[in-house]
Amino acid sequence: MEDHKAEEELLDILRLNVGGCIYTARRESLCRFKDSMLASMFSGRFPLKKDESGACVIDRDGHLFKYLLDYLHGEVHIPTDEQTRVSLQEEADYFGIPYPYSLSDHLANEMETYSLRSNIELKKVLAFS
Repeated sequence: MEDHKAEEELLDILRLNVGGCIYTARRESLCRFKDSMLASMFSGRFPLKKDESGACVIDRDGHLFKYLLDYLHGEVHIPTDEQTRVSLQEEADYFGIPYPYSLSDHLANEMETYSLRSNIELKKVLAFS
């Protein structure tokens, strides 16, 4: 019984070959957004294309996929390079992964928050002077 459960858990951990980059991910993470292409691919309804090592092949940019995989795990890492940000948004759109905001909006919000925080800190300093 325990062997069967361990085998099921092992099947839920997938090796991915994305553009030559090898990743390991839980099926649950890949299916986080039910309407996404990744959820469709890994739902078990369709056969998966595998490489010679048994990793699931996804013919996309492996370096950009790392950002998406981090996002599916609940972490957001925004690339500093503008072209990479644009390409990442295109990859997210391709996979049907809805960012809760556009990357440019996120950066604008971060800058605004930083600016407000800086102004509050400055006012505190001036008030004590």
